[in-house]
Amino acid sequence: MMTMIASGFVYTIIELRGVTVKEQKLRAMIREYELFIGELSTEIHNHIQQELVHITHQIRMKREHPEIATDDTDTADLIVKLNERIGMLNNSMNGDYLQSQSLTGLIEAELVLAGRDGTGVTLNCEGFDDDALDHGTKLVMYRIAREAIRNVTEHAMAKLIKVELKREGKDMVLSITDDGIGIGDEKIFGPPRHGFTNMRTRAALLNAKLKISSVAKGGTTVTLEMHNPS
Repeated sequence: MMTMIASGFVYTIIELRGVTVKEQKLRAMIREYELFIGELSTEIHNHIQQELVHITHQIRMKREHPEIATDDTDTADLIVKLNERIGMLNNSMNGDYLQSQSLTGLIEAELVLAGRDGTGVTLNCEGFDDDALDHGTKLVMYRIAREAIRNVTEHAMAKLIKVELKREGKDMVLSITDDGIGIGDEKIFGPPRHGFTNMRTRAALLNAKLKISSVAKGGTTVTLEMHNPS
């Protein structure tokens, strides 16, 4: 065992099968970054670009056919929604912002966005201590919750999304439940770039268990269980 001091931080380096703990954490950070970049690309294409195309089409139609009376409310609503989504996307890339926010605060912001279309949302975090999380753990848990919530809003046709954060002994549990149409095994165990696969990869970075249960027309629950020895 060896102790190093760098940039004001004390690192305890433990050799583990030829790979130090510090190296393992670095590899995990790189993997998380790769996952996020892939999701960022999808987010920009599926939402921002598509909404810009819709807005551009509406503006072009108004210019080319001024004789047709049109209601600008839809265009204004799209612009407001797009601006909000860009703001959320910017925050999700801002390390200082993410570090300054609690896990519950980050999840609550995602639920506010999810509820814009009338979907009911609830967050139960009574008794959950955000201060017990290091930044890396908080970030990965947030990304899993964000992916699960986005999956619901885009695919589940749900009327309600429920998120719960709690402690069970030394375990931390995050669950996201919806009352939507449910999903099949082919999506749960889908191709590598599928959202559920990304969630499993992130769970593995925390040495956590990810469970996905679904009933046709009965909704889906994503549960992350992580042991915390502290």
